[in-house]
Amino acid sequence: MAVERQASTGLSLVNKQWGYKTSLTDEETLYPLPFTVLLGISAQLYRHPATSNTVHSILVNVTETSFKYYAGQYNLSCRPVPDADVWWFAFGIS
Repeated sequence: MAVERQASTGLSLVNKQWGYKTSLTDEETLYPLPFTVLLGISAQLYRHPATSNTVHSILVNVTETSFKYYAGQYNLSCRPVPDADVWWFAFGIS
């Protein structure tokens, strides 16, 4: 699994972190720097070659240190998708 991550601390109290995953496994994604307070997180499925149908992004087990990313469809349960790519963005106070 390839994971690219970057963190921005700057002079602001709000810390912004983002990354790109090339495989959605059942492993947690760790933020480069843990948050004391997580204010928000968003993710976007970038590539999902297994299906041409609409696939939804599902974030589970979201904490101040990590999250899991699953994909799902309206009629299927959410699950890891090893052949999909995703961009993610999180912000909070470190």
